[in-house]
Amino acid sequence: MNRSLFQVLGAALLASTAAAQGTPLPFTIDAPASQFTFSGTTSLGPVVGNPNTFGISGLVEAELAAGLTGPIGSIRLTGGGSAVVSPDINASIPNPLPFLPPLAQISITGLSLALESATLPVGPTGAFSGTSFATFLSGTVQITPLGQSTTTTDLTGAQTNPQPITGMVSAANQIITLTAPLNISFTEVDPATGLSATIDLMGTLLATHTIPQPVNYCTAVANSTGIAAAIGTTGNSGLNGGNLALTASALPQNSLGFFLFAEGQAFVPMFGGSAGNLCLGGQLFRLSNFVQSSGGSGQVALPMPYGGLPGGQAFDIGDQWNFQYWFRDQNGGVPTSNTTDAITLVFAP
Repeated sequence: MNRSLFQVLGAALLASTAAAQGTPLPFTIDAPASQFTFSGTTSLGPVVGNPNTFGISGLVEAELAAGLTGPIGSIRLTGGGSAVVSPDINASIPNPLPFLPPLAQISITGLSLALESATLPVGPTGAFSGTSFATFLSGTVQITPLGQSTTTTDLTGAQTNPQPITGMVSAANQIITLTAPLNISFTEVDPATGLSATIDLMGTLLATHTIPQPVNYCTAVANSTGIAAAIGTTGNSGLNGGNLALTASALPQNSLGFFLFAEGQAFVPMFGGSAGNLCLGGQLFRLSNFVQSSGGSGQVALPMPYGGLPGGQAFDIGDQWNFQYWFRDQNGGVPTSNTTDAITLVFAP
């Protein structure tokens, strides 16, 4: 690797001292398994739903952080995503005299919401508890008291009453599963009559997020072997007990090099005097404390040095990073350097 290339990268490799934060992850709600019931009380008496059960579909967003005693250390429902209630909820307040019409009809239509919580600690078994609430993204409530006109209230932007939440979050085979019994409770007052109603939507939320497999991108230039070197991985990207290793193959024999990584992607041909393409963008980090030799096989493998990342950098659950290998080479007997293609990794619990 020539000196000018080191100078170019040295100017760019300004290591961050901030700890990595978990990336918000979209969890897909398992609608058939996320069934809820409807109940409520009003100033006139109990509310009876028709139907009394409904489902929730769509997405809920959560931010996870790696744990010290288990795969996941904390969870925060971010308020992202959109959980859609279906079918619409229709209910009534029964008349004490059963042969007379209901005292009021209540209709809740087009309801969608987002769940939110503070950062909640997760135990070694994946259990967590705390308080959560929901913000309505859409929906209306119509109340029609007996013998009176209908009042319609837009729920958009309204928040539910904070309620305890106790759940489980676990990971297996790149799939993160979130299970949480919920009580979504809110109070509505009919401005025309003063009728107040507290509505409770109770059930269990089941949602999953799949960590994607590594994906190669960018184009490498053929090196002195006559073919382009390639980057790859072995093992899995789990941060707790994972066995991830970075690999590079089709290298010149006995060539020295090291891995680079960055959050961004780019394409810079012949960067800094190299014969290769730089496929990383933004702030660059180099694992130059872990110089590799391709030996006679023309291959290298580096177990991910989680505890030895430059500048105090760290990876957290859901973080996406790009990696590339940079190595010594020669072109017609003239020393130069080259690179592999690049690979994108997303880190699992």
